[in-house]
Amino acid sequence: MQCALYDAGRCRSCQWITQSVNEQLSAKTADLHRLLAGLPVEQWCSPIGGPEQHFRNKAKMVVSGSVAR
Repeated sequence: MQCALYDAGRCRSCQWITQSVNEQLSAKTADLHRLLAGLPVEQWCSPIGGPEQHFRNKAKMVVSGSVAR
C-alpha cells in the first residue's frame, strides 16, 4: 500500500503499512495466539480480511441538550 504522508515521513500511524495484507494477518494471528496461550481456546476462527485501501471510517456524533429529571 502506498501513502504519500507515510512516504514523506509526516505520518507514522500505520505501523503495518510496510507489510502485505497477508503478512499482517499472519503476524496478528500469531500475536493473538501468543497472547491467549494460557487460556483454553476450543476453536480458532480464521481471520476475516477487508479491502487493502479506503477501509477507515470516521464518524463525528454531536449530542446536545439536557436530561430532564
